[in-house]
Parts: sequence; C-alpha cells; structure tokens
Amino acid sequence: MSLRIAMVTSAYPDTLDRIGGGVEAVVVCLVHGILTARSDLDVHVIRTVGAGQSPARAGSFPGYAVHDVPARRSALGALPGLGPTRRIHKLLDALQPDVVHVQGEPTFIDGRRYPSVLTVHGFVEQDTLFADHSLRRLRSWVLRRRLYPARARFGHIIALTGYARQQLGGRCRRSEFHFVPNPIDSRFFDHGRSESGPVAFFAGRFRRLKNIHGLIEAVGLLAREGVACDLRLAGPRHKDAYSAHLDELIVRQGLSDRVVFLGHLDRQQLMQEMSRARCVVLPSFQESSPMVLPEAGAMGIGAVASPVGGVAELVSHEYSGILIDPGSPSSIAAGLRPLMQSAELADIFGERARQRAELSRPEVVGRKTLAVYERVIADWRGRRGPS
Repeated sequence: MSLRIAMVTSAYPDTLDRIGGGVEAVVVCLVHGILTARSDLDVHVIRTVGAGQSPARAGSFPGYAVHDVPARRSALGALPGLGPTRRIHKLLDALQPDVVHVQGEPTFIDGRRYPSVLTVHGFVEQDTLFADHSLRRLRSWVLRRRLYPARARFGHIIALTGYARQQLGGRCRRSEFHFVPNPIDSRFFDHGRSESGPVAFFAGRFRRLKNIHGLIEAVGLLAREGVACDLRLAGPRHKDAYSAHLDELIVRQGLSDRVVFLGHLDRQQLMQEMSRARCVVLPSFQESSPMVLPEAGAMGIGAVASPVGGVAELVSHEYSGILIDPGSPSSIAAGLRPLMQSAELADIFGERARQRAELSRPEVVGRKTLAVYERVIADWRGRRGPS
C-alpha cells in the first residue's frame, strides 16, 4: 500500500543542481534516503519561499513533487497563524498525506491537526543570546514564548541527539521522542582525506556565536610556539563589525599568511577544501547538531570542537577528535597542536570518525525515518479510532 508523505521545510533548493548546506542538504538527503528505502512512496515537499526567491524548477525533482508556499516572515521567523501556516494547512488538506514531517520550524503547522512528526534542528532562542544586538534577550524571550508551545503540539519529535531531548523534555512531556541522526550526502563518503600539511578547516557563518575570533587567537598562539597551522575558513562574509574585528585580529596576530577566507563554497568545493585538512575545527559557544562534523567524519576527518549542545555526542574526546573550552584560546590551541604536528594521529581520528558516520548514510537514516512514520500513523489511528 502506497504511503503519502508531506515534508514541510523552509530550506529546499530550486533545483538539485544547486544544493546548499545545513538543513537544506539534510532534507534533500532525507527525501532521497526514504525513496531509496521504499519504492511505493508518494512524496510531496512543501517549501516556504520568500519574496524574490526563485520558484522550484519543474522537472528537477524526479520521483516526487515540490510545492512552493509564499511566506511572510519577520526578524523572528515565520509568523504563526498567518501567511505560510494557513496556506500550508490548505495544501495539506488537499493532499491528505498519511504523515506530515515538519523540518525545524514548529509553527508551520498545528501539530495536533495531522499525523505529524517534528525534527528539531536547533534552538534559535538560545542562539539569539549570542547575537550582537541590544535586544537579544528580548528576542530570545519572544522566541521561547512562540516556539515552546508550538513544539509541544507535536505528538512525535525526532531528536538528533540526546541534547535535543534534554532541552525539550520538560516542555514536551506528552511527546514521544525518536532518535534519528541527520543523513549525510553520499558524496562525502566518496572523498578521502588527502594530506596537504598542517591545515585546520572551518565552515559556517561568520558570527560571534561561532567564536572565530577565539580560533584566530589560538592559531596565533601556535605560531608563536613555532607550530605550523594554516587556517582555512569557508563561508559568506558580510561587511559588519564582527568581520572587521576578525581582519584586525589577523593583522595584530601577524597571521595574514596563515589565515585564508575562502568565501562561499558549493558542495563540491566544500568537499575538496575539507579533504585537504587534518581536522575540522568548530569552537562555537552554542551548537545543536552541526552537520560539518559528521560530513567531515564521512570523509575520514576528525574534529577539534567545543563540547556544547549535541557536539559531545558527535565527537568522542581523544578518540575521533578533541574537545576544547571555547572560552580559552589556549585550550583551542592545545586541541589543534597534536593534530597539526602528527598526520598519523589525524588518520587515526579520521578513521574512527568515518566508522561513526556510517550510521548517517541516507539509506540507513531513510529506513529509520520510515519506521518513525509507521509509528506516527499507528498512534494517530489509535487515538482517532476505527475509520
């Protein structure tokens, strides 16, 4: 019997020729993972699109449909009960899916209205506390007031890590939690680490939350010790105060020849750059389940990272990487030092990271996700009684 699935997300590409990172790549991989795991699926991706965003290109998504829903958004995200929510409900009522899978934004639908499951990708209400904004605490409070009850309306929640379950458990007491990791793009498994010297690689947004300033200071400490470490940073840069501070810090530390900003990279460029590194480094003050760590693991690359959020569940200290104190540049330097000095240690950590990444192959995650769908459907039917 065919199963109709509606995947609701704000992050989905216009065409499979241009897949971005983060949640966008995760959802694309998940769709293909479930389609690989089961052949009788009728999959519909419902994505919200902002003003000026290109529509989904017809014929670009073989085997499933993509529907665009216009979204009015504020600085805090989708406006609950307005714009996308009403339109998404109307589309779902027409599609009549067996299960609705919401990615990230819990206000996109009323979780009590359909057999549904929510995947929580992060906690923006906590990330906001690290913003360079005088109203960050107020914004965090508003987000909590909006997001907490919306999440609690879902009877089923996919938690990527135990950290997510811990954060939500007290407020989602009636929800059933399922532990399923994010899928990794299969192409990462096809790339191996190619030794090119003592290189540390960062990929992400250039925000204070990511602690790039602490990372640059750590590289400066290593340079003064005579430890070679080239830092390559991938991600779009903006002309803001934080970016200017990073430039000043590089000059002050005398690292102009050791720190390289690569700009925005597409998926292929990201894999090529990452393959040259002895480790990825993520010294953030706050994370939930960052994709760069398992993606690097799939390529046989270990990590130096902060044990915040779910990171300690993704990186095993002194086994597949090194966990550091993000508030201490000397701790970050201590984490980088042994890997910069030993390609052999980088190989050992990388192989162990690759073994763990096998659990995140799209087809493996697809099967686990389909099992969650079956549970959601059975629970929905049990509560509604015989039709």
